[in-house]
Amino acid sequence: MYTLGEQATINIYSNKCPALVSNSTDVIEATIETVDRILSNSLSEYHLHHNQARPVRLYTDGKIVLITDGNYGINEYQLTYLRNAKDLGNKLTEEYTELPVDTHQEIIDAAVMMYIQQAASMQ
Repeated sequence: MYTLGEQATINIYSNKCPALVSNSTDVIEATIETVDRILSNSLSEYHLHHNQARPVRLYTDGKIVLITDGNYGINEYQLTYLRNAKDLGNKLTEEYTELPVDTHQEIIDAAVMMYIQQAASMQ
């Protein structure tokens, strides 16, 4: 799995501004070697400051763990990724049929249009 993006929606527990209850933010990526350093750093963005914070994301044992400082919770977590490619094995001569039939023509048409636009801009 190849991660393209992550986003978390945090809920601020003791918010002084009632208009801002939740906030959408990205996460801080951590490994088992760096998580302690991030959590102990008082200036880390993981701490809630002026209604802004970024939870720490730790990927371990096939699970995603999100860590907060206790002043906010996580309402929603979105992970955008590319799935692993389908293993074709010894069937490399067979036609790739994972996409709908009409999608192939749309991709070809888009590629032709991009080529024509690029060729015209170079002249």
